[in-house]
Amino acid sequence: MGLIPGAGDAVSLFLQAYLVFTFLQKGVSGEVAARITFNILVDTVVGSVPILGQIWDFWFKANQRNLRLVEAHWHQGAYSGSGWPYWLLMILLFVGTLFLVGYIVGLIIQFLISLFSG
Repeated sequence: MGLIPGAGDAVSLFLQAYLVFTFLQKGVSGEVAARITFNILVDTVVGSVPILGQIWDFWFKANQRNLRLVEAHWHQGAYSGSGWPYWLLMILLFVGTLFLVGYIVGLIIQFLISLFSG
């Protein structure tokens, strides 16, 4: 999986998403689910960048962070809110990323058109 940039991260993303749904079924709060989802998304996006992603994965350790969040929630009652600020942040980052990608694709298309138009 490591030979194809992002492939291992995509598989990991789906497995971890299943884990979040399992945690929600077992009763974790919305805040814990939001924080775990944020960690997963950051780990997936940055981890899929060649070379930088390997360094990031070594340092960030999303699964360990997520385990600490769940343990703190279940054993100490921490992070018991709804997590709406985290969900809002993720939605805003997602929408912003879509706009940025659309803008970059538009620039590339404009550049290609200018190359072939003469």
